[in-house]
Amino acid sequence: MSTINHIVDKSKVLILGNGYIGSAFNDVGYTTLGKEELNITDSLHPYELRRIKDAIAPFDVVINCIAKTDTKWSEKPENFESLMKTNAYLVQMLSNECKLQNKKFIHISTGDLYGNIFACQECKENLETSTKLDANTNYRLSKLVGEKFCHPNDLILRIRLPFDARNHPKNLLVKSKNYANFYSHVNMFTYIPDLINAVEILIDKNESGIFNIVQPEARS
Repeated sequence: MSTINHIVDKSKVLILGNGYIGSAFNDVGYTTLGKEELNITDSLHPYELRRIKDAIAPFDVVINCIAKTDTKWSEKPENFESLMKTNAYLVQMLSNECKLQNKKFIHISTGDLYGNIFACQECKENLETSTKLDANTNYRLSKLVGEKFCHPNDLILRIRLPFDARNHPKNLLVKSKNYANFYSHVNMFTYIPDLINAVEILIDKNESGIFNIVQPEARS
């Protein structure tokens, strides 16, 4: 996807999360607040909601990039509660508060919910409208519950195996250098500049619902 200039007032958009995705938005001029800066813990106490209320008040659009994405960590039983609080219940809190304050809420979710879409012919042919989701891991379950907590006017963006040109430990291209083994099946990928470009297009069009932000064709 080529870079296009869109009429988006970056001063009216707040990015929550300063990890791999959030920092990419910060690099192109968006205001970014990390979970630590908001002092949000896994307890999600009412006083933390007060901080969220105050943080989002000056903005028109709130984009949630806060998530626990380590899939190996997510599968440990002792981490399930923490996983759900970040990937699901925090999303519910943010979506509800944005609705109350009449803000546009955008949630970054995952294309991992489709599982191995290429093992399902119907999913492969109708990916944009498929309801055949795979929640058979703790990580996928937490992300699906987070989506279910969103309101109809919210925008949910499903991304998959993100990468860009930065030397960041969460960058697929950087991580892959340390992999001992590789799978041979095809998958979908998200180029981060394309994600930012897509977000600006969708904000400009005031879109809602679920969108898959991945490259047009699968790759191995």
